[in-house]
Order: sequence, then structure tokens, then C-alpha cells
Amino acid sequence: MGVWWWDIGQIHGDTRGKYLRFLEENGVTEIYLCVDGMRPSGGTASYAETRNFVRRAGVLGIRAAALTGEVSWIDPRNNDFQGFSTLFLTRATPDFLHLFSAAILHYFLDIFLHF
Repeated sequence: MGVWWWDIGQIHGDTRGKYLRFLEENGVTEIYLCVDGMRPSGGTASYAETRNFVRRAGVLGIRAAALTGEVSWIDPRNNDFQGFSTLFLTRATPDFLHLFSAAILHYFLDIFLHF
């Protein structure tokens, strides 16, 4: 099972360990890491920190894939989130749940870790 990791600023320090342990305990085998904030140095996360994160995840048996993309759609204050929620509630079939399991797990992971 895979999850999106939207905030690259959370790939170092104590937060990284807490998140990776949670993912390992819940059977996650892939992380889709949004690297939009990555910079050679001085950015949200450096290239070296990102490589270290990928190695740490690998030690736990979790493959990390570096991806780019627009992350604002998942923010509950954004209209796109409302559309996603409506789509989910009206089409919650087994096939639909399988297709969107990564996004759904990420949303609940965010709730669990931030509230």
C-alpha cells in the first residue's frame, strides 16, 4: 500500500521517525514523496536530507518515489477537497476505494498526526 507524503519539510528530525514508524506499523510499502520544496541547500529540505530519508525508509522496507505536483487540492479549505469528498461519498464502491486508497490513507494519516 502506498501513501502520499506532501510536506517535504517533515522528512528530517523526530517527525520523520514518528511518521515512518506509523507507516511501517500499518503495512505501508511505498511513499510518494512530493519534492516540490526540495532545494540543493537552504530550502525546505536539502538533496542530502531527501537521500537520507529515502535510505531510512528503505531500511524499513518502504520504497520512496520522488514526485512533483500540486498539493493544495487536499486542503479542506479548498473547493477541490469538497469535490473529492462528494465524489468519495457518492462512488464508494470497492473499485473506487482501491483506486484512491493512497489519498484516503494520507488524509487520515494527516488527521491522526495533526489533531
